[in-house]
Amino acid sequence: MNESGSFLLITIGAPFLMGMAVGYFMKKTLKIGLFLLGLSIVALFVAGYYGVISISGADLTHAVEKGTSAVNRLGSFLVNSLSGLGGVGVGGAAGFFVGLKMG
Repeated sequence: MNESGSFLLITIGAPFLMGMAVGYFMKKTLKIGLFLLGLSIVALFVAGYYGVISISGADLTHAVEKGTSAVNRLGSFLVNSLSGLGGVGVGGAAGFFVGLKMG
């Protein structure tokens, strides 16, 4: 590989691969988080059915909305961080979305 080819691989390929790794990790983490969220909601419903606790639908909805906004902020932070990787930040952001698709 000539010098310009290795330069291209390092400057464009590395941010893309970093973005892809972060996107893949993010998607897998979200899947595990959603599984645990669903499990905890079912456990709350079962505990409410047997009278162990009382569940307010409004409080449950509010808690899920707060979690959703936190995940949205984290996703925006990651995309902005990957986009800021020098002049080829677009490659990092594109890699992030490819990783999300793969995960």
